[in-house]
Amino acid sequence: MQTIIDSICDILGAQYATTPMTITNQPEGFDRPSFFVEFIQETRKDINYSSYEGAVSIQITYFAPLDEYYNVDTEAQYSAYETILGLFPRSIPVAGRYYYLDQIVGNMSGKEVMFTLNLNRYASRPAETPAAVASTIEINIQEG
Repeated sequence: MQTIIDSICDILGAQYATTPMTITNQPEGFDRPSFFVEFIQETRKDINYSSYEGAVSIQITYFAPLDEYYNVDTEAQYSAYETILGLFPRSIPVAGRYYYLDQIVGNMSGKEVMFTLNLNRYASRPAETPAAVASTIEINIQEG
């Protein structure tokens, strides 16, 4: 999971190199602007006997800068929203594999801008010993 979060932070860092990013809880009195990137959930769905689809949700919270009255510059917040929304490519490299960006859900809540990235990947299960091949088939047909 850490490699996915690192890849997301690398993409954010390319545009926001001087903006602090945390992946643990924001400390008391943290700096603004800053990012908080966290894992939300993972689900796996069987595709067939040997492969599955994995879905991962990552949330990004952008803490917008405040003025001397603790108000957010709404225009700057909208600009950051649009910029972040356009940062993520369709496929995101993670440790030599790719996660595919299925959906970005964004919203603004007070002084924060939040995004949920829904990522998918397809993977094979480790090879298992195959079941023995049947040598006979029994069919029991009853008339009714």
